[in-house]
Amino acid sequence: MRRIILFTFLLTVFVFSESRAVFAENFTILAMGDLLIANAVEKRMDSKGKDYPFKKLRPYLEKYDIVVANLETPVTLRGNPHPSKKWTFKTRPDTAGHLKTLNIHVLSLANNHLMDYGTQGLEDTLEFVKAAGFYYSGAGTNLDEARKPAIFNKNDYKLVFLSYCERPPMDMYAKKTSAGIAPIDIDMIRSDVKRYKGHNVFVFVSLHWGIERTRYPRKDQITTAHAIIDAGAEAVIGHHPHIPQGIEIYKGKPVIYSLGNAVCGFYNREYTSNIMVSFHYAKGEMEKLEIIPMAGDNYKMHFQPYVERGAEARATLAKIIEISAPFKTDISIENSRGVVRFDNP
Repeated sequence: MRRIILFTFLLTVFVFSESRAVFAENFTILAMGDLLIANAVEKRMDSKGKDYPFKKLRPYLEKYDIVVANLETPVTLRGNPHPSKKWTFKTRPDTAGHLKTLNIHVLSLANNHLMDYGTQGLEDTLEFVKAAGFYYSGAGTNLDEARKPAIFNKNDYKLVFLSYCERPPMDMYAKKTSAGIAPIDIDMIRSDVKRYKGHNVFVFVSLHWGIERTRYPRKDQITTAHAIIDAGAEAVIGHHPHIPQGIEIYKGKPVIYSLGNAVCGFYNREYTSNIMVSFHYAKGEMEKLEIIPMAGDNYKMHFQPYVERGAEARATLAKIIEISAPFKTDISIENSRGVVRFDNP
């Protein structure tokens, strides 16, 4: 009887340990585009409830272990609008505070709107994200701070998120002794990637770059993306154009040139469907990439984006396949998702 009990105990421990090992080696990361929760989005949050723009996305966000997004607005009640900019945005802390109720973990702050309301706006935003408990990268009170990554420990792995921006105005870039955002400087990015890369460490690089409302990246962007992957980055995640661009698999690592918008606070006839991208890991290797189409036409969806299904999803994914064709990316459509599979040894 004692032998049977001992055997049962050991079997239970073995099965439990095996299940924990499998869990520890499998995780998912979801990347969203620009969160511009200002202007019309904020007004609807005031009139229709704080969850209004996220109501249809919320169930999808909850499916992933880690969710990252670009916060493209300062969170502040202070400051003056940047004098040289036609479009400036800011969001009240009570509005942005609703982000805490969503399954969002990491915020990129390196974009061309974070300092729309100057250093005061940046300082208030940093205070907000810290108090709210978000991991963040891409902005700081000086360049060294702006270069610091968000580091997220997931089971046996360390996930490092670096963020940079190339869009003007140039005076928004952090310097040695002044606040701002981290610029896209390839030598600096190479150095940062190599600094944090290591065993069981995955480095993701978020880039706010490119030209608005264009479907293809510039040649120099492709060169930059390749150099970042060559330095050891796990993936490059792009945004700013407000519409999706193509996806490339370079040396087995994904480059998403633009996700497009996630939540956008204004109307534009050229802003149609966008994408989110999820990275699926098994045993420490990227197993597949999923491309999730989402509605982006505010004239149609009234600032309440949703994940597309059926014919609508297939039409968006067909466009992603088309604009990814120059990179010879093998994308299949499965259950209203685009799928890229990786062959790992």
